[in-house]
Amino acid sequence: MEADKNALEWTELNPSTPFYLFIPQDEVLREEYEKGWLVTEIFPVNSVGITTARDRLTIQPTEAAIWKTVQDFAALPVEEARQKYRLGTDARDWKVALAQQDVEDSGLSQDHIVPIAYRPFDTRYTYYTGHSRGFHCRPRRKVMHHMLAGANLG
Repeated sequence: MEADKNALEWTELNPSTPFYLFIPQDEVLREEYEKGWLVTEIFPVNSVGITTARDRLTIQPTEAAIWKTVQDFAALPVEEARQKYRLGTDARDWKVALAQQDVEDSGLSQDHIVPIAYRPFDTRYTYYTGHSRGFHCRPRRKVMHHMLAGANLG
């Protein structure tokens, strides 16, 4: 069934910088809002967080599960690891061999197992070495060393 575009109720929008929001906005308080602090002024060190490039491998529901995964992953030949963990083709910043090397270079220590707020109210576990283009594609060390320093909800 195809809708007639002329039968739809349209609302004209005037999206503006810096947000370009495509929903109607009440602009009455915009000037007051603009007087507030920028998030980047409050948090000068910031990023989108860890980029794993392979969540299925690098994020697990329990400490035991990530430890078992890391040990197994490090011991497998590259192509077997790729197939077993369904890792697909290598990307520019994430390669199976480099991820395995990073894990091996870390000394395969349970000290690298850390909780990660995977989604809101969903704490899981990962093996964090802090090296880019390793087990994690981009571990965001400048931010993560604060998160790993103790109790921190980010």
